[in-house]
Amino acid sequence: MPTNTQTTWADTTDIVVSTSARRIKSVTVRRHPSAAAAVYIQLYDATSSTPGSTAITDQIQVGFGGYPTIVKVNFHGKLYKTGLCWFCSTDLGATAPTSNEIPLECRLDYV
Repeated sequence: MPTNTQTTWADTTDIVVSTSARRIKSVTVRRHPSAAAAVYIQLYDATSSTPGSTAITDQIQVGFGGYPTIVKVNFHGKLYKTGLCWFCSTDLGATAPTSNEIPLECRLDYV
């Protein structure tokens, strides 16, 4: 199963995983244990996206503090017909997490 793993994110810069149809299996986020703010994983059914402007297809809020440091969301092969892009933000816009808030790892499994 193909995997896209990210450990860094840049403002307004999405990660293009595929420019053709894909099925999402799961998203796993490993938060830093001392993170003090939520982050949002934004998924786009598109060949390219502009975080903050492009409509989000799916989003996952990953908490902090007393929440688990590993969060996994199963999509069970949800079809993205156009393409697959993703982004991690501190809000539902285009701001990437700062160094103390960025997840240790974000992993997207797809077919």
